[in-house]
Amino acid sequence: MITTAILYLLYGVVKAIISPITLLPDVSLSSNVSNAIASASNYLEAVDFILPVATIIAVFAIILVVEGAILAYKMINWLIRKIPGIN
Repeated sequence: MITTAILYLLYGVVKAIISPITLLPDVSLSSNVSNAIASASNYLEAVDFILPVATIIAVFAIILVVEGAILAYKMINWLIRKIPGIN
């Protein structure tokens, strides 16, 4: 019962934070952007037989996730150190 109340409270907070975003109209990509993405995919397909593009993108994504985790750890650690009385 307490867990349900906490979950409803968290749901309400997240919904309140996201509500201004949901009021915005839907957007779509312009034809220039979609043409650029199509051209880039054609270029990447041409290079794929020399370099494994999917593997390079996967490794790059893993590196970004690890760096993001390190940054989040450092930010949380910095925040904890700023609270007086904990150290």
